[in-house]
Amino acid sequence: MKDGKLTITDWQKGQALSPFLGFATMRNCEVFDNPGIVKIAKQMEKDPFYTFAPQGMPIKRLKASNGDDYLLVTDILSGLTSTSLFKNGTFLTTIIASSGNTDTAYDMVEYKEYIIVSTNANLFAYGINTLRITQNWKTLSGLYSGYYMKMLVGQDDILYIANGNNLATISNFVAGTASTDPTATLSTSALDLPAGQFATTIVELGRNILIGTQGGANWSQIGNQRVANIYPWDRVSASFSLPVQIQENGIHAMIQVNNKVYVVAGTAGNIYVTDGTSYQKIGRIPWSQDRNISNSIRVFPNAITTNVNNNLLIGVSSGSGTQDQLGIYEIVLSEGYPICLKNTPEGYTLGSDLQIGFLVTSNQGQTYVGYGVNGTYDVDYTRFNAYVGYKAVIESPLYSVGTSTNKKTFQHGEFILAKPLTYQHRIRISYRKDTESDYVLIGTYTFSDLGSKRSHLFTPHIADAENVQIKIELDQNEYTSPNPTNWDLELMSISLW
Repeated sequence: MKDGKLTITDWQKGQALSPFLGFATMRNCEVFDNPGIVKIAKQMEKDPFYTFAPQGMPIKRLKASNGDDYLLVTDILSGLTSTSLFKNGTFLTTIIASSGNTDTAYDMVEYKEYIIVSTNANLFAYGINTLRITQNWKTLSGLYSGYYMKMLVGQDDILYIANGNNLATISNFVAGTASTDPTATLSTSALDLPAGQFATTIVELGRNILIGTQGGANWSQIGNQRVANIYPWDRVSASFSLPVQIQENGIHAMIQVNNKVYVVAGTAGNIYVTDGTSYQKIGRIPWSQDRNISNSIRVFPNAITTNVNNNLLIGVSSGSGTQDQLGIYEIVLSEGYPICLKNTPEGYTLGSDLQIGFLVTSNQGQTYVGYGVNGTYDVDYTRFNAYVGYKAVIESPLYSVGTSTNKKTFQHGEFILAKPLTYQHRIRISYRKDTESDYVLIGTYTFSDLGSKRSHLFTPHIADAENVQIKIELDQNEYTSPNPTNWDLELMSISLW
């Protein structure tokens, strides 16, 4: 506050870990595309390609080299009830274990024009051109059961598979036909890891494969032991190089961006960056403003990607206890690493149990998410329409504006827009004097009340304040055809004095 005037701006700084450090909430907002303004993010809604409700967690989606779309659905959290593969929005097959029961799946890749799915101790294969389904293509007696079997197609044309205490490989692949299965060489222990270290996820960094690990008896125990090492392997040596040792409960997800690997580790949402030798913590996902040791989150290995701006997107799921803000967080990979809760899936409301199985960005720049809310599963994507219904919410820092003997009264307020207010725009502004009280509405401002304006003066009615926090909610209509020139509501600043 300067000269008695409080101005709320600098939205591009993103969300802080608490209202005492910065913005407390930035939900369903776009603050990074055009620094200096905040607008409503593009909303997520059900993907029309998948009109059904999947009977299990969607954990991977990929676009094959021939243009076909594949979705992998499995009941990864609560037992073996349904593991299915869908092609172009239509059910293709149930994936069956060697025992004849439905199996739990973990990952899916395209390799040599085949869709390969990793399951509990088995690999499934489907020829995208031959159309041949091979259940239990590799019945892997040497593979672990119960750990996340993440896969990676390397630049060396070898398929790498996280295999519990080992790294497995598939090589010397020969395609089959419509009547014959493909063949390949399987090594279930191309690389052995130290005792008590179990692979969870793998990425490629130059010549090295980086293997993230966990402790515990199976993948579900990833948060129970303080094991979170990353093992670099040059693919040819008999063993790995010195590991990157992060003092966390498990490596949950990794992604390589511009020759750096970004890592989500532990159950508090801490994010690190590594070059395969050393590491640096770059931030923590602000999913709770009042975190304690009994509250935790999880991030699935496939719930990490980048968007068209090359910013990180991380899908944050429920863990244990309570979580304030779950969904898809966006992180700018620049100095300070600003972050905001960019999107929440259509079926999610704050306080619900949310599980995000995968995130992927299409060639057209749309983000797809596979998720479950309280046991109901779906696939959403970002539309070209913004969220409607005041779902874009910003909570300011808690500002210190006075003292017990010299309290502050705000008699004037003003908001400034980058574009004139038009008939489809609505702004709602509220305040409170601490972080526990309910917000008090200052006013709701619309085109029908104000007309076409770039700025508006209002009376905030805030008296005798030592501290103040402002809540801003933005709303607008869905696009019509043709789109008006100034459709998006773009807020530059709010001032009080």
